Amino acid sequence: MNREKHAKNPLLLIFITVFIDFMGLGVALPVLAPLFVGAGSTLFSSSTTLDERTAMYGYILGIFSIAQFLGAPLLGAYSDRLGRRKVLTFASLVNSIGFLLFAAGIYFKNVQLLFFSRILSGFLGSSLPVVQSALADVSTQENKVRNFSLVGIGFGSGFLVGAIISGILSNPEIVPWFNFTTPFLFVAIMNIVNFCFIYFKLPETLKEFNPHNIQFLSGFQNIQKAYTHKNLRLLFLMIFIMTVGFSFFLQFMQVHLITKFSYTEFQLGMFVAYFAVCVALSQAIVLRKVSLYIEPDKVLLFSIPLFALSYCLMIAPSNHIWLYVFIPIMTTFQGLTYPNSLAILSNSSSDNVQGEVIGINQSVQSLAMAIPPLAGGYLMSKSINAPMLLGAACAFLGWITYLFYYSRKNQVVAVSEKS
Repeated sequence: MNREKHAKNPLLLIFITVFIDFMGLGVALPVLAPLFVGAGSTLFSSSTTLDERTAMYGYILGIFSIAQFLGAPLLGAYSDRLGRRKVLTFASLVNSIGFLLFAAGIYFKNVQLLFFSRILSGFLGSSLPVVQSALADVSTQENKVRNFSLVGIGFGSGFLVGAIISGILSNPEIVPWFNFTTPFLFVAIMNIVNFCFIYFKLPETLKEFNPHNIQFLSGFQNIQKAYTHKNLRLLFLMIFIMTVGFSFFLQFMQVHLITKFSYTEFQLGMFVAYFAVCVALSQAIVLRKVSLYIEPDKVLLFSIPLFALSYCLMIAPSNHIWLYVFIPIMTTFQGLTYPNSLAILSNSSSDNVQGEVIGINQSVQSLAMAIPPLAGGYLMSKSINAPMLLGAACAFLGWITYLFYYSRKNQVVAVSEKS
């Protein structure tokens, strides 16, 4: 099948790209928390306290988000200039090198190499804004929410497969030479597979190339643009606050499970797999159904407060079984919130700057994702529930911010109709 035929309907090919990318992350993420804070970790000396290891875990997550904050807008802007396909192939190659270096850092117990590898992948391997731009290229305003849900479906299904593989590849009882390095070696190989797939199969989706100037510090400039953009300022602020809140869950739920419920690597992998299934189903079924009947700006009116309430449910249980009951509720309303937020942003931008606008959004999210890791270790030393409580509070604050945005947007529309 030639590339012109692929170009007629590239959604499946974009989904496969996202799936392979997130499958790699699904393999790596369940291993990080046990590697840093698990009882069986040999990365640190026995004199290193749990609080110190938890803080180090937060720092390595945070340094990735900071690097992503600087690098993601550059990749998004370059994808406007050079095309989505070229930038995605480059990002896949960089990620493969980054995961190989991470595996080497574990093997040689070199924490500095671990940090360098995450900086490299964060700065030059952030493919998500480019994928989102490619989806925007092939979408209309009517089907944009459904198409953006492919990211969530790819996230869920990729994480599901990856988490199961992670539990197997990190378990020496299955194969004697399996250890913490094995999942990262597998991720490196999968990124090479993704590189080949993008290069040979994925069509270029960008129709009009935009040779705008690209600044190295565009991450900081993007934050300024997000603040000075009068029409979308409050929406960017809401996305920032919501991302801070949800990042506390994503980045510290594993530590929460280890310290509160003594989860093993296998149990963590199964929990992440279950979470991934719920994410995929919420976006494949609930989001796509809701988008047929309710406009994106109206969906957020109820999805955000219900997400905040579901977050509170995740904090309460003293028996971990209840978490499996509450996760589908949480992922349903989070799955309704993010793609609709992204659709509102995309619909408010012209076609030839989709990469730049989504890059601004990625900068906002990357900066937001850097905050919980830097603060979470300290918070957990004070209270095991502190990061989760703050995450729920952020979700409620995000809802209040969106109410201001929605009210102001309707006032502008009303004035425009009168004039």
